[in-house]
Amino acid sequence: MLIEETAQTVRLRVLIVEDDSFTRIAMREMTENLGFQVMKVLATSAETLEFLQNNTPHVCIFDLDLGEGPSGLDLAHVVKRRFPNMGIVILSSHRDPRLVHVSKDNAPAGTVYLIKGEMVNSQILSKAILAAFEHQRKTKKELSQEEQIALPKISLTNSQIQLMKLIALGKSNIEIARLHQINLKSVENAISRLAKRLRIANEPETNQRVLITRHFVSLTGKHR
Repeated sequence: MLIEETAQTVRLRVLIVEDDSFTRIAMREMTENLGFQVMKVLATSAETLEFLQNNTPHVCIFDLDLGEGPSGLDLAHVVKRRFPNMGIVILSSHRDPRLVHVSKDNAPAGTVYLIKGEMVNSQILSKAILAAFEHQRKTKKELSQEEQIALPKISLTNSQIQLMKLIALGKSNIEIARLHQINLKSVENAISRLAKRLRIANEPETNQRVLITRHFVSLTGKHR
């Protein structure tokens, strides 16, 4: 259990878990420049759990997408069960966890969700770390309803997100129909509904598939 401390009386110890080597270096430099003590920078869930057997950071920063295996959110749930007073920041380029097949809808109570593309300056990261630290000192009863809500989600259904992924992968309507075992007309209608939800007009001079793919790329933070 973490002792009762405040951000004003202790130099916060931070653990960073990120599978991308370039981002690991950048996150470490940014976090240290903010005055926090970076205990370790790791790449996998296994390394993280081994490290936490003998070390106690105040705040863990987990990338949502850790490649093959458990996601950062899966790791957050495991860590919170073992260390209920540890602050958690989930870092992601995705605006919705469903874009990376995250298996759990809810983050542990008090988790701070930080989108990489919105870190226009280091102070946003600083505020996230401090907020996660403050949350870890509260009990579940003390946490407000807003602090226990599900991770943010874009206004699309699970099936629409799956359809958007398949279009972005270049799957034809026929292939999508075969994969979902539905007829071609149903696929066309589903794409039409998706385009409408994304406010993509069905006009002769526009290519709905290209625009849907661009929207998917913007949501996942990937660039082609």
